[in-house]
Amino acid sequence: MDKNNELMRYTYLFKGNYRKGVDNLRYVLSTDALAKEFIKSQGVRVLFGLKTSLDTSRNLLSYTHDRNSAELLSALKEKGFYEDAARSYFAIKVGKTLDDYDEILSDAGCMAIIISSLNCLKVIIDSTVLYKEIIGSEVAMNAVMSNKYAFKIFTDDSIGPAILSNPVAAGQVADSPFWPDLSNENYITAVIRSLSGITYTTAMTVTQILSDSDIMEVACRTPKALAAMVSNKTVMKKMNDSYTAAVYKALSGNDDTLRTVVDSPYWPEYTVSNSNIAIGLLRALFPNYNISTIDSSVYSNPVLITHIANSRKAVKEFVLACVYLRVQIANNSNSMKILLADEEFSTLFFADKEAFESMTAQNNCMYAIRDSLGCLRIIASDPDIVGTLMESDRWNVLTGSQLPSKRLLLMSLGREPDEVETLGEVLENEELMVEIFTNDLAVEMVINSTYIMSVIANSPASIIVLAAIPDATDTLMRSKYWSNYFGEVNRSLSRYTLALLGRDTEEFSSISNIVSNTSVMEAATSSIAVSKIWASSKIAQNAIWTNADARALIVSSETAFPPIARSAVAMEVVAGNAGAMEAAGGSAIAMAAIVASGIAIDTVIAKNSYISNWSNNEISVHAIFNNEAVLKKILGDQSTASAFVGTALVLHAVMQSTLAKELVVSNSCLTSARSRLISSLKSDTTYFELFREERTNSNVSDADITGEDLVVVANPMITNSNGGYTAMFHGFDKSKMITRSNSTSTGDYYSYVGIGGAIFAGYNGYNSVTSRVYKAKKL
Repeated sequence: MDKNNELMRYTYLFKGNYRKGVDNLRYVLSTDALAKEFIKSQGVRVLFGLKTSLDTSRNLLSYTHDRNSAELLSALKEKGFYEDAARSYFAIKVGKTLDDYDEILSDAGCMAIIISSLNCLKVIIDSTVLYKEIIGSEVAMNAVMSNKYAFKIFTDDSIGPAILSNPVAAGQVADSPFWPDLSNENYITAVIRSLSGITYTTAMTVTQILSDSDIMEVACRTPKALAAMVSNKTVMKKMNDSYTAAVYKALSGNDDTLRTVVDSPYWPEYTVSNSNIAIGLLRALFPNYNISTIDSSVYSNPVLITHIANSRKAVKEFVLACVYLRVQIANNSNSMKILLADEEFSTLFFADKEAFESMTAQNNCMYAIRDSLGCLRIIASDPDIVGTLMESDRWNVLTGSQLPSKRLLLMSLGREPDEVETLGEVLENEELMVEIFTNDLAVEMVINSTYIMSVIANSPASIIVLAAIPDATDTLMRSKYWSNYFGEVNRSLSRYTLALLGRDTEEFSSISNIVSNTSVMEAATSSIAVSKIWASSKIAQNAIWTNADARALIVSSETAFPPIARSAVAMEVVAGNAGAMEAAGGSAIAMAAIVASGIAIDTVIAKNSYISNWSNNEISVHAIFNNEAVLKKILGDQSTASAFVGTALVLHAVMQSTLAKELVVSNSCLTSARSRLISSLKSDTTYFELFREERTNSNVSDADITGEDLVVVANPMITNSNGGYTAMFHGFDKSKMITRSNSTSTGDYYSYVGIGGAIFAGYNGYNSVTSRVYKAKKL
């Protein structure tokens, strides 16, 4: 029979008449053949496919019954067919049959579907046979423990005891992602006892079980039970609320036990302050010290700290894991020295990233490390540790003096830490410096240390050595301290410049003196390295651009200017210096570098002080108009465009470019620049010729004129102050209004510029236009 027809038949049989439906079910179940047929049919859906709701506050499931639902289920139980009918219903739910039920119990996917159904859950918990069947299947229990609502229902007082009699199922409860939040203390303690192999006899609170030395001894020796304890929030809170000798004695006596506690996800939360958990374990581990709180009598006590250093490995791991305790110890340099002198502790310390980062945040800890040759040796061989210290800016504390800096550098090269006496000797030794600057770790040590960089900057001998090493200059410039010690320090920069040029480092005392010397400047502008360091320096740039001869050399150098164009530091100076902008604008080399650099153009636009110096130079104008991206940036920015378009030269270039026309009519730059632009059109006849003489007081229709190469200078006005206005539009794009004027004044001061000609419109009839027309020359 078709499934739908089958379902409809049984629906009619059991629900067509509510009173007779129950009788019909009893009749079906009283006959073996009919009962077997029904149990394997779609009819079970009629009995179990009810709307089910969950009362989350009480973990109760309930059906929304119709008039005979309860009686039908009661009849099913009465006749002993409830479980088989339920199993059949579950099978239908996952597209299988009753004959597949054993397979279903072992199928994680099927069980996940069944357990996620509130209907199925209600059916299960209404039958001791069914829920014990689920509890007996690891796969089925995994599905239960992975479902929030199922977990709540299976850990209530009615079903819970059945789970507790099965150690495997109890373990699955403790492994559930919902176990940490379980707060039913009787159930929590029952699970712990079950996992410990202790028979459940009576209800216990968490405090009671923690105080029971016999139970604690067994539980703490049972990994599964202990893991359940320390992963439950309620247990950890109770453990921290008060000192319970039994639990701490049991926890501290075994390394694996101690590590399990420390690995609790709630350990950091309960050891971030002066907590009972940390104090309790310390008391149990060191009973002779009468520890009642974590204070200076603990972390500043050399005898106790020595005791810790001599303890077993798990104890040292415990100390490193105690958030509050480790920070207090780290803040005491003597305590840190004692601990770091122990090889095992120092190895654990450097391997524990969390402890390492929190402890090294204390300067006293860093001082202790700095004074420990063993610690320095570990650091010098481990790029990850070095990187961690650099990220947290602890590197500068460690390398804040010459001895640790020297030792770290030498050991990073595989050398003995004291084979050279001072850091200065290392940095002035050509062989050693070549080794350092070809060793990735050593070179990072140098450029990330403010102290080492300062020593180099103040040593002419070191500068000479570095200047001779290929790529060393580029490497030094990567340092965040480059500007502090070289780029913006006149003496260091001049020495470095002279060293790169192979000259006496004391020949000139400042960059200004260097740029004033023509022969030295010629050499400098031919040096890639010098060009790079100067491009990184405001001091160098200011010296260059305030010197006319130096400007001329720089802008004509294909070596010297491109680094400037790529440097935000340098372009900040260039864009803010009238002479620099004029010199750069007149150089094809300089302008090619500028338009190729997003940094350069963005800086010029942001500064926007002297871009008008480029407006009268064909080199700069052509460079900009030949680069579409640059043109969009300059003419697309209203303020920059207003400063740039104020000459006949630029306007002529605009007239040759559809893109440029679109950009300038889209903002008001021609209006903002009109005074300078009108003056330039009158005085500079190179780019435009007068196409139509000035007409005064024309009506609006007589003033209209359009043409792609025409520029109109017009004063739209009114002749009567009683009202009205005259509007002016670009001939290139008639939708773009230039102005709407109600002025009665005359003269160029009141005139506007239209491209592609201009058209006019009036309102109220008192309209007048004074205009003249220019035509772009074909050059």
